[in-house]
Amino acid sequence: MIRRGGVHGLPGGGRVFDAGVRAACAVVAALGVTLSPAVLAAQGEAGRGALRPFVHVLLAYAVAWIAILIWVWLIARRLRRLEDTGG
Repeated sequence: MIRRGGVHGLPGGGRVFDAGVRAACAVVAALGVTLSPAVLAAQGEAGRGALRPFVHVLLAYAVAWIAILIWVWLIARRLRRLEDTGG
């Protein structure tokens, strides 16, 4: 049986996988803190309409960040495939 080196049987010790899991956990934690009921309640009535004119800008930034994250994920996947072929 041929055994690959590294953790989880992945080349490089599974560093790409571990980094992805850590990044996902950080994003979930940040969203959990930001969108918690206590934070939203603390904003009160004054905070609700303050960002209304800028919703389209915030959505554009969100779309851009999602596109960047997908792009990075695709590059990591291609690099992993290249490492598997031995190139």
